[in-house]
Amino acid sequence: MSETDFTPPTAQQMTDHLHRCAPIHSGRWWSAAPLVALGAVVALTFVANNALTAMLPLLVMGLLMFGLGWRVKKIRRIEQRTLRVQELALMRYNPQALRLAWRLLPDVRTMHELHGRTVASMAHCLDQVQAYESAIVGYDFLVRRIAAEHPSAVQLAIHRAIAQLLCDHLTDADDALRKTRGAAEQYPDTPIAAAYRYAALVQQVQTNHFADAVAASDDLVVQLRPLGVEAGYGYALMALSHHMTGADGAAAWWSRATTLLPPATLTERFSQLRAIEHLAPVVQPPAVDPS
Repeated sequence: MSETDFTPPTAQQMTDHLHRCAPIHSGRWWSAAPLVALGAVVALTFVANNALTAMLPLLVMGLLMFGLGWRVKKIRRIEQRTLRVQELALMRYNPQALRLAWRLLPDVRTMHELHGRTVASMAHCLDQVQAYESAIVGYDFLVRRIAAEHPSAVQLAIHRAIAQLLCDHLTDADDALRKTRGAAEQYPDTPIAAAYRYAALVQQVQTNHFADAVAASDDLVVQLRPLGVEAGYGYALMALSHHMTGADGAAAWWSRATTLLPPATLTERFSQLRAIEHLAPVVQPPAVDPS
C-alpha cells in the first residue's frame, strides 16, 4: 500500500486497539519458571540411579538453555522492531511507522517500557498525519499511566494540548496548558519548556491573538531552539502573526522557518500559512557562461 492510500485509524479504532493490547504482567510463576526448572535439574542429579535418570538432568538443562536463548532472541527482535518504528517516525515516514507500530503493539504487552515507547510513536505519527483525535487518544493513554510530576507526563500532556488546539478542542487545550505551565517552567532550556512555548504560540494563532504573539516574539528563537527542526513551525506561525498585524519582520521569520522545514511541510500542518507563501525567497537559476 502506498503512502497516498494510507488512511489513519479513527479515534474509536485507536481506543479499541489500545484496549485489546493493554500492557499485562507476565505472572509470577512464568517469571520463576527458569528457577523452578534449575531446581528440578539439581534434584534429579541426587536421585539418579541409572543411565536413564542420569541423562534427565542434561536433557532438562538443554531444554532450559534452548528456551532462554529463544526468549532472548525474541526480545532482541522486538527491540529492533521498536527501534525501527522510532527511526521511521524520525525520518517522517509516518504511515510506515504507524503500520509497524500497530502490528508490534500486541507483542510488547508484557514489556511495559517498549509498550509505552510504541504507543508514544503511534501518537506522534497520528499527530503528524493530522489525525488529531486519534493522537489525543494515544496521548491520553500514556498520560494516565505516568505519574503527573514525571517529565514524560508533562511533555505528553503538552503534545496532547497541541493536538487539541489543532482540532479545535480549545477549552480542553486551555485547561491542559494552565495545568502544565508550572511543571514546564521547572525545565528551562529543555524540549519540555520549548514545547510549552510552542503550544502557547499555537494557541495564540488558533484563537487569532496575533498581536499577543508578536508582542512576545523577542526570545522565541532561543526558546524554541531545543525543538530542533520542529522549531520551524513556531517561526512560521510567528511570520503569520507579523503578517496579520502588519508588523515588520514577517519575511525574516518565514525565512527562518523555511531554512528548517520546506514550505510544503509548513502549509500542510497549518493551512493558514498559505497566506504568506509569497514571502518565500525566489531561487534564481545559475548564470550561464556565454563562452
